Amino acid sequence: MKKTYTAIFVSLMLIGCTSFKNVDLKEDLNNNEITKPISLQFKEEKSTLDETEEKVIEQKALKALNEIKAGADFIVVAHREEEQNSGKAKYEEFTLIPQESIKEDIRKVIVDLNTNELLETLVKTGGLYKINEQGEAIEETGLTIVKLLNKKNDKYSFQMLTYSTVPDPWIETGLNENHLLSAEVQLDLFYEPYIYIEFDTEGSKLFEDITERNIGKPLAIFIDDELISAPNVNEKITGGAAVIMGQFTEEEANKLAARLNEAAKANMN
Repeated sequence: MKKTYTAIFVSLMLIGCTSFKNVDLKEDLNNNEITKPISLQFKEEKSTLDETEEKVIEQKALKALNEIKAGADFIVVAHREEEQNSGKAKYEEFTLIPQESIKEDIRKVIVDLNTNELLETLVKTGGLYKINEQGEAIEETGLTIVKLLNKKNDKYSFQMLTYSTVPDPWIETGLNENHLLSAEVQLDLFYEPYIYIEFDTEGSKLFEDITERNIGKPLAIFIDDELISAPNVNEKITGGAAVIMGQFTEEEANKLAARLNEAAKANMN
């Protein structure tokens, strides 16, 4: 009973827990042929890009722009960049859009272009917002390559390749599957299954430090690179234990615990 009470105590300190549908993870758990080692990561919130990230994004955008300047096909370059920068590069093509319907930052430059002319500089774009997992409004900023295809009676056809400069909301903390000692399925007060995990000495210290510096902030739990939950930390957590909640069935929870225990066993070898 001691572990059950401890798990409930830990879950109470991680309040405001948001659970996600975990479609990909659930498919993996129901696939009996899955043999790959499990990945478990605890990540903390990040609100801004650092200088290195900004520079890398700008360099990628400038490299693509220079290729197109040198004669490479816009669509070919754009599709390659989308594939190599999944979720961070986006190609769009618009046909005869009224001038007043074009985003202001694009409209300002496109009206001065001639047919089939490529703008030779990157455009800093923004002004649109989306809601993240925590319900916060995040501005969608980016660096955009623009080419005018045609214009007719104040209507414009053009291509855009945009590199997102919105910061990745999460950053690795160093706490992962390599710090696992054990995983066990337990039931909460509503008889819903969750995973109770214990860390080794190094992991326990990491978890204590992570929760201490993130009081009042979300702490994300990723399994196989999929966001499972992002509870808010209420206070520093000691004792080297945590819980994973993810709307699991009992069978899925047992399979997940088994995979986590395989990782824990590998750590002891």
